[in-house]
Amino acid sequence: ITDNDSILRLKDYLISNYGGLDLLVNNAAIDAHPTDDQKSPEEIKRQLEVFQVNFYATSNVCDVMFPIIKPNGRVDNVSSLSGMLACAENKNIRKKLLDASYNRVKLFQLAEEYVNELKAGTAVESGWTISGYIQSKQMLNALTWVQQDEMMKDARKIMVFVIHPGYVVTDLSAGFGQITPDMGAQPVLYCALEAEDMSQLKRKMRS
Repeated sequence: ITDNDSILRLKDYLISNYGGLDLLVNNAAIDAHPTDDQKSPEEIKRQLEVFQVNFYATSNVCDVMFPIIKPNGRVDNVSSLSGMLACAENKNIRKKLLDASYNRVKLFQLAEEYVNELKAGTAVESGWTISGYIQSKQMLNALTWVQQDEMMKDARKIMVFVIHPGYVVTDLSAGFGQITPDMGAQPVLYCALEAEDMSQLKRKMRS
C-alpha cells in the first residue's frame, strides 16, 4: 500500500471490470516493537516506517478508493485495541486525538506533530508513545470518525467502521495472542456484510 502506482492500477482495474468497489477492507499493517534505545536513529527510522505504512499509506488508499465505492458500500478499517483513543495514556494527547476526530485538517496536523516529535527524539517527553504501531492505530481510529462524518454527507450512504478484532495469533504478534485468525475475522465480516447503519450510535459513543 506504499506503492501509489499499484493503488492507481487497482483502482483502474476495479472500474474497468466491476464498475467500482462495494467493500474496502484496510487490514495492511506492519509493526516494530520498540527497543530500549528509543532515541537512536535506527529506532526512530523503524517507528517512522511503521507510522508511514499504517496511517499515511492507509489514508492514501482511502483517498484513492473512496470515490469509486458504490452506493451502500462499506469500509472496514481494521485497527487494534491499543488504538482506542481511551487507551492514550497522556490526557493532553487523548484530548488532541478526540478533537482531531472531528476535523481532517486537525488530524493530519496532529500526525505531522507526532512525526516531528519522533524525528526530534522528543516524542515520549511530549506525551506520545514511541510505538509507531500504537500511534498509527490511534490516528486510524480518529480518521475513521472523520471519514464517517464525511460519508454522512455523501448521497451514496457509505458506512465506515473501525474494528478491533482482539489479540489475534498472527505473524504480526510473533505467534502470540488469545484468539485465532478465524475468530478475529468475524467482526470484520459482520461489519462488511450484516451490520446496520450505526453512524448515529457511533456519534453518541464518541461524545
